[in-house]
Amino acid sequence: MQIVIIGGSISGIYAAIECRTRFKQATITLIEQKETLSHLPKNLFQGLANDRVVDHSPIVKEQILTEEYHIDLLLGLKCERLRDHEILLTSGKSLPFDKLILATGSTQRSRLAGTTEDLSTYWSYKSWQEQDEVIEKIKAAQTIAIVGAGALGIAFASSLAHTKKVLHIYERNERPLARYFDADMTPILTRFLQSEQINMHFSDAVERILPHPKKGYLLHTSLGEQVVDLVLVAVNTRALEQEVTRYLAKNSDGTLWVDDYLQTSQTDVFAIGDAIHVRFRATGEECYISSLENASRTAYIVARNLAHLTQKDPGSIRPFEGEFFDTTYLALGLLEQEAIFVSYPVAIQSFKLDTTTLIKVIYQKRTRQLLGIQLIAQNLKDQVKQMMYDAVDQALIVDQWLEELEKVYQ
Repeated sequence: MQIVIIGGSISGIYAAIECRTRFKQATITLIEQKETLSHLPKNLFQGLANDRVVDHSPIVKEQILTEEYHIDLLLGLKCERLRDHEILLTSGKSLPFDKLILATGSTQRSRLAGTTEDLSTYWSYKSWQEQDEVIEKIKAAQTIAIVGAGALGIAFASSLAHTKKVLHIYERNERPLARYFDADMTPILTRFLQSEQINMHFSDAVERILPHPKKGYLLHTSLGEQVVDLVLVAVNTRALEQEVTRYLAKNSDGTLWVDDYLQTSQTDVFAIGDAIHVRFRATGEECYISSLENASRTAYIVARNLAHLTQKDPGSIRPFEGEFFDTTYLALGLLEQEAIFVSYPVAIQSFKLDTTTLIKVIYQKRTRQLLGIQLIAQNLKDQVKQMMYDAVDQALIVDQWLEELEKVYQ
């Protein structure tokens, strides 16, 4: 069997390794249009926060893929066209396949009016070259605007808070991390931002980013204007559209349409990770979820489906995990603000496990099965983190689970 994977992102790498595990004799080729495999953005933030050189180790070293897993790597090549069981490369060569996996990933590129590539206001933060570039720009800037107070924006704010730079963070919602936490869980983070004297512009959407004739950039927002040296666009990621997917069916947001088995509109062509919509288990909604869990789960499932379509994707529990201002933020599954989208009554409990650990659980009132958990903690135990994932993933009974949790903190 000839298996071709397009995309050297997390999902593409996971898929390559899983395919080798299942198909010992297959020829597996991984194609990435950049010169290197993807790097984890968290290395960038760790370097910024500690004023140290960023670890430029890729997700998996190329040597491990080629020598240990015997995967053929084609780096710096773009796939231009998809034919019937054949890929046409920019080099002019064609590559036949029996099965194709599209792991084309995502981009941080903003759709803000007036924001263009030549302004250099976005990076994907997934290659060491891009990470080095943004570090140099941050060093040279005194006033920095962070557009977006989601996971990426708060990571930048947390990493740069110790510097003497003037930071402005813009968010169209009225609070940070609004997609991942309920309103009663975010005041702690807001107080951290205030204590670091970060200029917060909540309920203020950035509408245009333009070059300023004398200093950096001019931001036009819904409430005014701001001149800064540097803009870090940290809006929600979206699927990276590539020419090779031109003739495949897509959703309205540009993600690739897939069936329950992660197969696209073309037979023997599959798509995974940030390239697709997945089902959010709590509500049954098909939506875009960018996460390591989503990348690894879909990579595992698609490898099982290459020989026979046997494994349906169960969907995502939409995990969120971040370390901001020396505090862990973890959210899984349904939020209270989403309870209106389910057909059954839910119950909510919020309490402190200790002086630095706040937890909120959401569960089905009748069956008492856990639907969602939110936690904010300092010095979080790894055991507790795994317990949270298991609880939502397996829909455990809340009473029994809380008893086990209390034992850990006794």
